[in-house]
Amino acid sequence: MYSLKHFQVYELVPPEIYAKMGSQALSLFDEKALMMLDNFRDFVGKPVVINNWHAGGPFAHRGWRSLGDEMKANPNSKGHSAHQAGEAFDADVQGMTAEEVRKKILDDINNPLTDLINRLEGLVTWVHFDHLSLPLGTGRIHVFTS
Repeated sequence: MYSLKHFQVYELVPPEIYAKMGSQALSLFDEKALMMLDNFRDFVGKPVVINNWHAGGPFAHRGWRSLGDEMKANPNSKGHSAHQAGEAFDADVQGMTAEEVRKKILDDINNPLTDLINRLEGLVTWVHFDHLSLPLGTGRIHVFTS
């Protein structure tokens, strides 16, 4: 199993999952997604927040999500997301807007630190990036809107 460089397990899962599984919660994630997350942090070169519930913050479901959490986060969801598959993260980057981060990634699209990012969500105030398969006929990184 991949060993995270920049994050603790509790930053990636909701509190109830961490309480139940502890460090074993990493098994909920695709290994390449964990590498993608560390590479993302190296690429932006700044602190990144996924979940911050452990520090009294409001975020608890921006890494792995259960089906119930997914339906709360996105009522229009069809019941499956990259978050449920352990292949997606929603993030805030210290000192950068989400649009600045997306632009930085797209402007340096061939950087090896972004090679595991297949999709970005546009038009949101956070940075959603995932490792789901690219739709046919799209470029190196697909930017989608919900």
